[in-house]
Amino acid sequence: MGIPAAELTPKVQATIVTLMEEVQQLRHQLEATEAQLAEVVKLADQDALTPTSNRRAFVRELHRAMSLAERYGEPSSVLYFDINNFKEINDTYGHLAGDDALMHVADILA
Repeated sequence: MGIPAAELTPKVQATIVTLMEEVQQLRHQLEATEAQLAEVVKLADQDALTPTSNRRAFVRELHRAMSLAERYGEPSSVLYFDINNFKEINDTYGHLAGDDALMHVADILA
């Protein structure tokens, strides 16, 4: 440990063990916090209804892709899907049916 044997008294050893245990606890807490943060980021980026990215994540990824395309001079494209007559589904069958239709489309695309 880099401590001269003469100075490594039982009290110093006990203190070192205590500190090592505290460091280990802090590591576990950090791992748990990092896992929670990853979950929060996932929730912040995912649509609440469908297993797709939400607007926030889309805009971030669009900027990232545009920056990469510009930096490396590579062409890029955006694919846009429009669900024809979607408003009619909501108006005729209700929003639960509209939600089902959105989930169905998201499942197909995924």
